[in-house]
Amino acid sequence: MWHTKLGERADEGRAERIILKKRRKQDPAAKGLGAVAICRPGSRANDDRANLRSKPAQASHRGQSYDVALLDLSSNGIMIAAEIPAEHGDNLSLVIEDSLPMTTCVRWVRDGKLGLEFSAGTEIVAEPEKRSLLLDTVCPHKKDQSGPPFPAMSRTVAGPQLVWVAKLLCEGRKATARLRTISESGTILSLSEPLGLTEGAKITIQLATIGSPTGKAGWCAGQEVYVRFNKDFDVTALRDEPCAEISAADATASGSFHGHEVQDDMDHLHIAAVRIGQWQKISDHDHRSVSLDELHEMLAATTRPAAAEV
Repeated sequence: MWHTKLGERADEGRAERIILKKRRKQDPAAKGLGAVAICRPGSRANDDRANLRSKPAQASHRGQSYDVALLDLSSNGIMIAAEIPAEHGDNLSLVIEDSLPMTTCVRWVRDGKLGLEFSAGTEIVAEPEKRSLLLDTVCPHKKDQSGPPFPAMSRTVAGPQLVWVAKLLCEGRKATARLRTISESGTILSLSEPLGLTEGAKITIQLATIGSPTGKAGWCAGQEVYVRFNKDFDVTALRDEPCAEISAADATASGSFHGHEVQDDMDHLHIAAVRIGQWQKISDHDHRSVSLDELHEMLAATTRPAAAEV
């Protein structure tokens, strides 16, 4: 992988120290990176995911469009009901109302229902030249390599699976947000915790270095929200924003999304490297599994790590 060229003298322990410091704040007795459990939400029966079921949605599969019914949603994926001739491993593009397309992978099919898993990386919906500009700047050493780990991601940044995070602010409430899909007109976010957002709520998306675009909430469900920007957003500006590369374990979608109709929200990612000015490899240990909050803290660090030139 390209990030192995960073050099053995790169500060690979810096990210781990940030994680440990945060977890010790939660539990002073914590002695290891796995000593503090990550909280997971429990039953979703009473949250606002039910509101999503009334939303119109369409899925595209091999050039054909299908109306679908939305049944359940988590930060891993979504369950739909539809008559789609799809099989395990196929890719579907899903659009809820008039929001952005989300590329998903079919993980199970049963009795007219399909379990779709979201891509772990941030999906860029933009003209090819803008996506290329972003990729060539963020990962210049990868531009000649084809084929992302997650298959057929036509609208993602090709090559490594990259993820950007931010803070979502709304009426005194805030949460860390993963940019799931972003375009010049809006973004779909996956939050670290439910905020009880409602359609029309005024939202600020606080990025680390390139400003804070504002907008209004479109559809909201659990920890997922679609935000329509008040002004067009230049997606190429993300080249100046810290980001992370997701390891192959997450990029190929793994975990607990096989054959289960009810999914638990997963608020952590397996990170292979972080880009804060320059790329820094994360050592190959279990502690590279970080929550969204921990990843945001790593990327928002003001002191950039020393790293060898790629």
